[in-house]
Amino acid sequence: MKHIGLYLKIDDIETNRPTRNMATLESILGIQQVNQPPSHLCGILQTKNYHEFVILSDTGDRLHEFIGSKAANRCLPGDHVSWIRDQCELELRDEHPLIVGTLELTNKAT
Repeated sequence: MKHIGLYLKIDDIETNRPTRNMATLESILGIQQVNQPPSHLCGILQTKNYHEFVILSDTGDRLHEFIGSKAANRCLPGDHVSWIRDQCELELRDEHPLIVGTLELTNKAT
């Protein structure tokens, strides 16, 4: 497991104020600060049967439901997604464990 350490001086952190080194922080993290929430629906994708999907808020409220894996657009359960133009758009990929098992082949190729 990789651990990444981020060290900030306490002087740079003030209540309700952006840090004085916001540009440095943005370059370290590789993201930009969002000043206003997005105008589209965002949440965490969930499903039980890979046919009926639901997008949940961070608090677990149902924000949107849809049917069909095509609209999931290669997003997997647990991923943070946005609902744009009647399909999911990936915002942040969740860590998915590797699937371990045995495949039974039915083809009788020799």
